[in-house]
Amino acid sequence: KQKSKTILKGIPRWAEGVRIAEPDMIKGMEGVVKVLEGITLPERFPTGDPRNIKRVEVIQQALHNWKIGK
Repeated sequence: KQKSKTILKGIPRWAEGVRIAEPDMIKGMEGVVKVLEGITLPERFPTGDPRNIKRVEVIQQALHNWKIGK
């Protein structure tokens, strides 16, 4: 009973909720996108190469610094 009502009521409302939330999502992600656009990543190595972690570290540090206001 609950499952069927959830499906009947929830699915149609989900799309509307996503549409309504879009401006807030865009506003909330603006800073993140700017930070990511400003990153210069180090060289990429073959898949599985542990040196690729340096690429992740650059992204993590940039986002962390943005979050704490540096």
